[in-house]
Amino acid sequence: MHESAARKRRVKSSLVLTLNVALLVSSSAFGQTPQNPKDSAAHDSAAVDSIRIDSTRQVKDAYGLEAAFIALAAAPAGLAAIIPKDSTQHPGVLGFWSDHALFYFTEGLASGRDGPILGASWTGSGSLEALRRGILLEVRVEQFKLLKHVEYHTIHVGRMFHTDGRMVGGVTLGYRSVRNLRAHEGVEVGFPFVRGGQNAWMRLESAYVMSAQQSSWNYRLQGERRVNGGPFIAGFTIELNSWELRDHGELSHGHLSLLLGTTYWGR
Repeated sequence: MHESAARKRRVKSSLVLTLNVALLVSSSAFGQTPQNPKDSAAHDSAAVDSIRIDSTRQVKDAYGLEAAFIALAAAPAGLAAIIPKDSTQHPGVLGFWSDHALFYFTEGLASGRDGPILGASWTGSGSLEALRRGILLEVRVEQFKLLKHVEYHTIHVGRMFHTDGRMVGGVTLGYRSVRNLRAHEGVEVGFPFVRGGQNAWMRLESAYVMSAQQSSWNYRLQGERRVNGGPFIAGFTIELNSWELRDHGELSHGHLSLLLGTTYWGR
């Protein structure tokens, strides 16, 4: 009788001890607040999205830079689509875009692929340019004196596209005749790009001349400014002519010239 009562007391005390241990363990477990797996997943996904967005932005920047280099080398008019518009920040009107007729001539120093010939390297040109409602017409006569006398006669017509208040781009088609150097003449496709303000602007243009004998790139960088806002124009021009397109292409010649001219502006 006494043994059975003692056994019951031992079982009861062991049950109480077990219950107390269970309560301690459970209270300590609930005292530590675990991280919500949903929050963790959301944080991880946000991090992944951030990485994704950053990598996408880097790829876009890389492609934009590459496109800019291609535009400079192949068709500068493409810059009109790459350069962001800023007319709201810098309001203005591009003077070149107004209907006009411009006559100008240049005079300067020419250089062949082996450098200038002292006392005998010069260049001069005369150009007539007309712009009417976006249609561009240009006629040029250029002379170069290097090892021999070379004369270019070029005419082309094209369409300019007004993409922003301060810049235009376009494409032209024409023909370049070179009487005493047939390899330099052929059909010409040009890509002019003009950017600036009311009284001053820069023109960057590449022209691709194709013939049965060779094909070549020709580059022109030209700055023009209206003198005191009047009808006279002053500036400069830098040109690289007949850069042959082949594995070891060579530049035929280039020149740096001063530019003077006069213009008539339409209304």
